[in-house]
Amino acid sequence: MKILFCDLCNESVPQSELDAGRAFMRKGRVVCLKCDQLMTQREDSSDSNPFGGPTLPPSSPTVPPQATLTPLPSAAVAQDANFMPGQPQPAHSHASAQPGQRSGAGVALGLFSIALTACSFYWLMERSERVSTDLQKRLDSIQQEQESADKRAGARSTELKAELLFLQGRLDSRADDDRKALEIRFDEIQGKHKLSQTSLGELRASIESLQGVAPSLQRHDEELNSGAQKLVTLETRANAIEVALAELKMELEKRPGPAEGAARPSPATPVGTPPWMGLVQQLESANSGDRWVAVQGLGETRDPAVAEYIVPRLKDIDIFVRMAAARVLGDLGSSKSSGALIEALGDQEYTVREVAYLALCSVSKKSLPFDAHSDPVERAKRVKAWQDWWKKAQDEGAAQ
Repeated sequence: MKILFCDLCNESVPQSELDAGRAFMRKGRVVCLKCDQLMTQREDSSDSNPFGGPTLPPSSPTVPPQATLTPLPSAAVAQDANFMPGQPQPAHSHASAQPGQRSGAGVALGLFSIALTACSFYWLMERSERVSTDLQKRLDSIQQEQESADKRAGARSTELKAELLFLQGRLDSRADDDRKALEIRFDEIQGKHKLSQTSLGELRASIESLQGVAPSLQRHDEELNSGAQKLVTLETRANAIEVALAELKMELEKRPGPAEGAARPSPATPVGTPPWMGLVQQLESANSGDRWVAVQGLGETRDPAVAEYIVPRLKDIDIFVRMAAARVLGDLGSSKSSGALIEALGDQEYTVREVAYLALCSVSKKSLPFDAHSDPVERAKRVKAWQDWWKKAQDEGAAQ
């Protein structure tokens, strides 16, 4: 709301007072209601007494009109010219004063009152202008201070905005770095997941293929076992026949022949040859199936003497032959195969390592820890422990 000031009394005059008619604009100057009423009363009093003199009371005798037009003598005029309000009049003025002279004094008093009022009005106008000037200066000073405060506030706001932008930039940068790191980590995890899915698919395919081949392998194993048993039986019978033939030949040699120059039969196989020697020769076959059958057949003999022929098969190129050799050595229980079984713990196939470990525990009657699925460094430590035990056992046996 706009607030003005009265140019006469310097009182505040709101704009609403001007709009409501409780204040006025007089010749471009603001006049409040109180000053306007005082000025109106003066105008009314000057209209009732145009000469500015005091108003006669109602009880005063009326002065004839012609008496007011009587000219004053020059001496009286000169004396009245030196008259000042508030001073005692000379004695001769009362003696010579006429009714017209009294009206002239009233006119002078009215003029003096008017002059005093004008002086007061101009003094008030000058005072109001000075007050208005001071107020304007104060208002300008306040405006300058306000502008300075606004500038400082603007500068501070700019600094705060700059700091806020800097902090926001750092936050955005850190959030972007974290997001990139998470994306990289997510990509790595996703890649590992895809790789594991691929490996799992391959493993499932391998399992399915093995499951499909398992019945045929089982039938093949059964047929091989049956054939091996038949072969062992046949070899046993053949050996028995050979022994019988050898005895028969010896008897025939003891008997005298019809002629001295008759040809003698070739010497037979030495007596006491194990019946499984044919299987030993079969271990050198180029066919891995024949070698596997030979290992199985030698294991079924339960003769510990076959262990020295089976030990080399722990390094066979066929994984099934190596597994069969380790299992047969464990079943035979020959302690001489401990070193070869310890060496088989380092086989490249974990299935061979597992069978070799079980066979070694059966042969050595020891249960030193070993995990066929552990990493190479850990397996090397466990193999070293088995080697130390075997060396110690050999030293003790040699000492005994």
